[in-house]
Amino acid sequence: MPFDIVSFTKSFPFALTMKIALLTLIGLYAIFSFMLSIKIRSFNKIVFLPPSSGAVFIQVFAYIYFFVVLSLFFLALVIV
Repeated sequence: MPFDIVSFTKSFPFALTMKIALLTLIGLYAIFSFMLSIKIRSFNKIVFLPPSSGAVFIQVFAYIYFFVVLSLFFLALVIV
């Protein structure tokens, strides 16, 4: 039997494949944002910055960013 591309594309679950690909990308992005927040925290322990330098703000912003990306991952997992 010859390979028919039309019948293959009709039976292939593109929605599931797109969901897996998007969830993988969002998950990798969440891992990146978590690593960013950890690097900022460890950098603050190495370099002694004055309290008015904004390092605490950047660290809090990185944690908020991580939790937003994580919540988007779970929303995409539930909705899509």
